[in-house]
Amino acid sequence: MNVFVDTEIWSFAQKVPAKEKFMDKLKYEKFLKAHIEAKSFLKKVLSEEIIYMSLHQVAEIFHVLGFRGFKLPIDFVTEYVNALILSERVIKIPVTINHFQEALKLSKESGIHIWDFLCIIPIKEYIDRIYTVDKHFLHKTFQKLGIKIENPLKIWIKV
Repeated sequence: MNVFVDTEIWSFAQKVPAKEKFMDKLKYEKFLKAHIEAKSFLKKVLSEEIIYMSLHQVAEIFHVLGFRGFKLPIDFVTEYVNALILSERVIKIPVTINHFQEALKLSKESGIHIWDFLCIIPIKEYIDRIYTVDKHFLHKTFQKLGIKIENPLKIWIKV
């Protein structure tokens, strides 16, 4: 099967939650569980399915891992992103002007930031399933694309 794995799942898989950042023990445990499940999920998907990514998403993963929130070492992040680029299990699709214009239109119509659309629009014709934890993907604009949306971590976040 051809799938999209949202950036937040890649982030959950790589970033171990820091206990000291959570005031609520239950919330920490929830995010620790999500980290463990995301890591296991990605390992399974990478061995069993073909992942499609727009080149925008590759850049987004680099940014999220190396520059947002808890920052992973930049050398590790660079190596990780280069491994994604070289992986035969990850098909990278460029973002064209037409993709950008469609993403801009859908962002304007829905009120959802353009970044999610720049991840999906270039690959929408290739994928059977979207794996995400981002609540934006529950919006009717994404539903209209006719691609099955699944949340493997069973938690929803708004990015």
